[in-house]
Amino acid sequence: CKGLLEKGCDFALSTTGIAGPTSDDSDFPVGLCYIGIGSKSKITVFKHKFKGTREDITNLGVTTALFHAVTALRSGDFDV
Repeated sequence: CKGLLEKGCDFALSTTGIAGPTSDDSDFPVGLCYIGIGSKSKITVFKHKFKGTREDITNLGVTTALFHAVTALRSGDFDV
């Protein structure tokens, strides 16, 4: 999120993690997902551990990221 906001975005949403089917050399578990939500005044990061296939984990990550974005925008805590 920080990089997007530095480039001039008013609101940013980012995801990263391990969708599988196997972990990489980082020793992080399959299903680990970090979601970032941010504006110029604030960045919040959420950590999730999803289960399922690669497709399940990816879909859960996207759906959850959008949920966090809508919740953040409705909260009024972000200066958008």
